[in-house]
Amino acid sequence: MKENSIPPAPSIQTFALDLGDGTKCTAEIDFEKALDAPPQQLPKLLRYEWQGRILNKHFPVYSAWVQSIWQTVADKTGKRLLLLLRPPFADPFAVGFAPNQPSKIIHLPRR
Repeated sequence: MKENSIPPAPSIQTFALDLGDGTKCTAEIDFEKALDAPPQQLPKLLRYEWQGRILNKHFPVYSAWVQSIWQTVADKTGKRLLLLLRPPFADPFAVGFAPNQPSKIIHLPRR
């Protein structure tokens, strides 16, 4: 590396969520690996670590946070992704992500 040059950005990015009651979550992804992985393998590359107990009341904040992570993954990898979310007292839904586009909620049929 040349003197005074900017070092390359690290390929691992960490996201943090603090729910304010001692419950915290971090998520980490290696974008170098993610760029080469097919979209269906990306969930396996994202690692979550929880501290504390997740409660039903946390779902709205957690949902927004995890959706922001998946939008970042779609933007940085250039891949379309689909995330399934299961709220505690509502029907599950999917969220579709495309690079540099707003996410789209997909309501799933009831069983």
